[in-house]
Amino acid sequence: MGEAIKSNELKLPLVSVVVPVYNVEPYLCRCVDSILDQTYQNLEIILVDDGSPDNCPAICDEYVKKDARIKVIHKVNGGLSDARNVGMTAANGDFLMFVDSDDWLEKSAVECLYQLLLSSNAQIAIGGMQRVEDQTNRILKSDFDGTKNIVSMTNSQAMEEFFRNGCAAWGRLYRRNIHSGIEFPVGEINEDEAIVLLLLDRCNIVVQ
Repeated sequence: MGEAIKSNELKLPLVSVVVPVYNVEPYLCRCVDSILDQTYQNLEIILVDDGSPDNCPAICDEYVKKDARIKVIHKVNGGLSDARNVGMTAANGDFLMFVDSDDWLEKSAVECLYQLLLSSNAQIAIGGMQRVEDQTNRILKSDFDGTKNIVSMTNSQAMEEFFRNGCAAWGRLYRRNIHSGIEFPVGEINEDEAIVLLLLDRCNIVVQ
């Protein structure tokens, strides 16, 4: 594997990573550590404590002491959409990513999505996922088949893909301006799907 990107030397743009946090104490450190350990280092990591009733608020505060790239927002519980919206408002990066706090990233995830976005001149880059059994770490589902198959889509093709397979907010890297003025609907289920067509309508190219 190649050497990690030295973001400060190359003056790469800032990527804001928004992590809503609620009642995920067993998983939070794994999640945050995986973001801190990215090969793409020019990150702003926004932990949004959504009034979590467990030890997550204290864990978030400890991470602020460990790394200057981390900021923590403590707020009254408002749900996942509200937490993501608060994180977006606080974001300063040219690029935006959402990570659920019970998930984690592979070491080169941000770098790969950033390079994919640039090489395709796309507005959204979509990554793959693996679903892992909690107790055994056994892979239950995987988007990876051992081949590197990059697909570039127009916005209409991406909309067709959404209607076939659905979507999620996480696992994607967005150009920040794509999300400008578009927030997740608070109090609604399937909040990701509620705004996906609005986002895709602003895209020329979506790559995965």
